[in-house]
Amino acid sequence: NYRVRVNLSKIGKQFMNLKTKFLIFLALIAIPIATPICTSCADYKLRIENNGQQSVKSINNEFIKTLPNAQKQNIIKTESLTLRTESGIEFPTIFINNNSSHILVLGQGFPGGKESMKSFIDYLGSDFDYIIFDYRWTQIFKFMCKPSTLIHPFQKLLCEEQEELFAIAKYIRLKERERNRTYKERIALGECYSNFVFVKSQVLSQQQGNAIFTKLILDSCWLSLKDFVDSICFDPYLPCSPQEGGTPLWIKRILTLKWIHAPISKIARLLTPQISISPYLAQLENIPVLFIHGTNDLMVPRKHFDKIWEDTATHQKAAFITPHAHSDNFKKESRHLYKYLVKTFAYSNFDEFYQNVEENSD
Repeated sequence: NYRVRVNLSKIGKQFMNLKTKFLIFLALIAIPIATPICTSCADYKLRIENNGQQSVKSINNEFIKTLPNAQKQNIIKTESLTLRTESGIEFPTIFINNNSSHILVLGQGFPGGKESMKSFIDYLGSDFDYIIFDYRWTQIFKFMCKPSTLIHPFQKLLCEEQEELFAIAKYIRLKERERNRTYKERIALGECYSNFVFVKSQVLSQQQGNAIFTKLILDSCWLSLKDFVDSICFDPYLPCSPQEGGTPLWIKRILTLKWIHAPISKIARLLTPQISISPYLAQLENIPVLFIHGTNDLMVPRKHFDKIWEDTATHQKAAFITPHAHSDNFKKESRHLYKYLVKTFAYSNFDEFYQNVEENSD
């Protein structure tokens, strides 16, 4: 009996040693996994093309540290109204008057409402006048963020929402007449879904000889509806949580099996209209564009963003590259840098913006 107890004691010690080693092993694994979350200044880059000259720069660490933290600011006057499209559809809109020479039209991601863009106004502050609005589908789709109900609405999305932007452009011209001066810059700042609508509206208005915007800022821009649907086939929870997904791991593993994923993806693509931002990007000429892209974007992988960059015709374009997730670039610790770049891009011509970036990059 004594020998048995001794042997068990040795086994117990060996087990504890194994347990300790296992915990150390897990900790070593956790460090590289956690590293992307603990971002540093070196994670922020700028990719720029200015009239044929291209460069990729890391934003200088010391420069970022000198930027003031973005603080909430008070606004002067808020006007709530209802605008009407040419086809008679009404949609709620808010105009925020800071008596600025520049106006920002803010567009939210699907399926959010205009309220989701208020944090931009709070932190970008009084340097701009603002317009935020609901799309025609906002109220209808608020309850539809479920994987089982996503395919059918895609048949109706992204077809005629440019009408909302045309109505907004008409309202901006009205405000310019009321105050007897025009805005120096009319800038679109969109997230995800709104980027397609903004780019399409810009191209159509250019063709009519009356461009809505003078500059575009496109945050978390996606490539095509079919690619978007394909990503949902791997993770059906992505539309509800584009930063993290959330589909249980066992379901993801099932969906990655070729004999399951292939037919599901094929059916989903057949049900999804052929909508891509690429044909419109190819017609974006003579307008400065600032892209904002997160390297941890589950909805828009890097290869899709590279395609977006190459398809954009203008030779005055820049990309602010962050380590964040989809539509999460303004909400993280880079908010002060985001604000600085948006303001610099808005208030400078592109040559000045390019020079400013060169001076503050490594």
